[in-house]
Amino acid sequence: GGDGGINPSTYGKNGDSATGGGGGGGGYTSAAVVGGNGGSGIVIVQYSTTETGQVFSFANSGQITIPAGMTKMEYLIVGGGASGGGHVSGDKAGGGGGAGGYRSGTGWPVSAEEVYTINVGGGGSTTAMETGSINGIAGSGSSIQGGSPVVHVGSNGGGGGAYGAPGGGSIAGSAGASGGGGVRSGSGGAAIALSPSPGGHSPAPPGTETGPYPVQGTAGGAGGADAGAGGGGAGSSGGPGNGGAGGKGVASTLTGSTVVYAGGGGGGMYSGTGGTGGAYPALVSSSPGGGGKGGDSGAAFNAPTAEQGGVSGTGGGGGGASGAASTTRGGARGGSGFIVIKLTAE
Repeated sequence: GGDGGINPSTYGKNGDSATGGGGGGGGYTSAAVVGGNGGSGIVIVQYSTTETGQVFSFANSGQITIPAGMTKMEYLIVGGGASGGGHVSGDKAGGGGGAGGYRSGTGWPVSAEEVYTINVGGGGSTTAMETGSINGIAGSGSSIQGGSPVVHVGSNGGGGGAYGAPGGGSIAGSAGASGGGGVRSGSGGAAIALSPSPGGHSPAPPGTETGPYPVQGTAGGAGGADAGAGGGGAGSSGGPGNGGAGGKGVASTLTGSTVVYAGGGGGGMYSGTGGTGGAYPALVSSSPGGGGKGGDSGAAFNAPTAEQGGVSGTGGGGGGASGAASTTRGGARGGSGFIVIKLTAE
């Protein structure tokens, strides 16, 4: 972002190009002084060539045109993770956010010059508890669409974690690709069936599904007596009870490295340590699955440790808010989705 103008009569500086940075504000003066221009945006597409094909990784939405000689597509589609549930001052901790949906397949027939549109879903935003008691915000679905005839294959976003209710009521997690964790005996959010764009598919997916099709995730955990449960992950359901762990993610090697995607967010804790983010089965090549850790709370209920967001580009769920009684806290954001395409000549 650009620096702000200095009083008097100094123009704000422009944001840096290709960063999306905001422009600086103009300095105070009686004359008209303008702020700086915002920086231009950027889209990142990682491309690599291996002995067995061409790999394209998308952290943002875009398009791909099939090169000459390529006849088959292998794919990984991860939806955006949901944010964790928040905490109202004086009440219980929030549940972890559910992970984005996980879809994978191989043998999708493609032809040279076909254009495919790539939609990468965003993670759910941090909840603003000051404006009311709400569950975590759902993630957005991711998809690949194109070919002739046009085919759409995608995954849905995760469901938000339950919020710590006034008076300590039982609140259920929201449904999603993987469900959000419940609070104080509230049930975990259900894992939904594949639904229309921007998730799901129409018509039936081409080739062979290699992921957990037709399931794209799991349910969130049921909350404990005082705190939030973990959000569901692509590999297992969210952990139940106080400060439950996020559900495990699923490992993929499609990029050429082992990466774990779609781990659930950990549940927040009212007195003690919040739940860990989902992993598979623990750290794999330093990749924890993207699920954020739930917030901690000290024994006196007034020493919170920040809940952690889902890791961008993994579809991980955000951690549930700490239950520190003296503060009002929002649940942590969900991680954005990711798409990988591998093209081969068969």
